[in-house]
Amino acid sequence: MPYMALRNMPRRTRGLAALLGVLWILGTLNLGGCALFDREPLPQSDDVLIQQGIEAFNSGSYKRSIELFQAVKDRFPFSRHVLLAEQKIADAHYLREEYPEAIYAYQDFEKLHPRNPVIPYIIYQIGMCYFKQMPDIDQDQEVARKAAAEFDRLIKTYPNSPYAIRGENRLNESLNHLARYEMYVGKFYYVQKKYEAARARFQGVIRNFPDQGEYREALRYLDEIEQRQARVEEKQRESQETDTAESR
Repeated sequence: MPYMALRNMPRRTRGLAALLGVLWILGTLNLGGCALFDREPLPQSDDVLIQQGIEAFNSGSYKRSIELFQAVKDRFPFSRHVLLAEQKIADAHYLREEYPEAIYAYQDFEKLHPRNPVIPYIIYQIGMCYFKQMPDIDQDQEVARKAAAEFDRLIKTYPNSPYAIRGENRLNESLNHLARYEMYVGKFYYVQKKYEAARARFQGVIRNFPDQGEYREALRYLDEIEQRQARVEEKQRESQETDTAESR
């Protein structure tokens, strides 16, 4: 509105026009519409922030709890609540099934606080993040191997921790999964008559997973491979003898 036209308006009208102008400017800003008024401003106290984060976490509002715990870290880096905030961020990602983010957060916690009493729990959770991502046995098992490695590390490093007992159970499940994968691949090679490749897989099951319930079946397949190869060699020998006799 031209300045002279605004001056010629009555005072009350000018005030209303100015207010409308301010509202129009706010409406054109790229601030997400009404998002400014949708959420209450974060508290100014680390005590309040951490408490609100815990309440959001306990109520299942994990995304909101991550925001609150992150605010504790960012705004109060020397607060006594930072350790708890870091752990809870990882836990919230885990419960949201955001496993790569959870692994990163747990590993970061372990690097920053390697002597903290909760480290056995942290290692267990890293293992569980991998464990939860284990695919069917017809797919690559890299995450299963990582899960087994983390549980094994936990058991060896903290054998007296309550989490070591849980880790033993999960380690056994991870190894069983890997054993079944090796058997699956071995059988695939066996059907394809790639006996040397199949033999290597079955021998790996016997060597690496003797207690996972696949031992006897792996032995049976190895015996069958030996028998098949013996028959093939016998036929080759007979064929050579026949060729030799005919050439005389």
